[in-house]
Amino acid sequence: MERARIIVVKQGHLLAIKRTKPQETYWVLPGGKIEVGETIEDALIREAKEELGVVVLPLRQFVNLPNGKKELIGQIEYFYICDIKEGVLGTGDGPEFLPNSGYHGKYDISWIALDDLLTFDLRPHEVRDLLLSNIKSFK
Repeated sequence: MERARIIVVKQGHLLAIKRTKPQETYWVLPGGKIEVGETIEDALIREAKEELGVVVLPLRQFVNLPNGKKELIGQIEYFYICDIKEGVLGTGDGPEFLPNSGYHGKYDISWIALDDLLTFDLRPHEVRDLLLSNIKSFK
């Protein structure tokens, strides 16, 4: 199972999801698994609608990385630079927002200032570091 992740940078800020669990708080880029029969772009668009409530336009691939989670070893994550075309942030209705869905903790949409990115536990750290090393192209 492969995964597609959305990178949106607007006015010097990165769109992320703050994950709050009983034992930890960290940030991730929106996205999720690519379903059978979907292209990466299709998955990006679907995941943006489910998690964020917006329609995105995938612009270009940023990086592909193997997933570092023990339970997801062997999966590839595709990170794409995207623009928001339409919709209202925070109106997502994906399974992570439904009761008894098996998802634990809170999902809060956050804008992280690129200048402060190093102070956030944005996972995976490899993508955070690549974003930082390419920060001038996003400003």
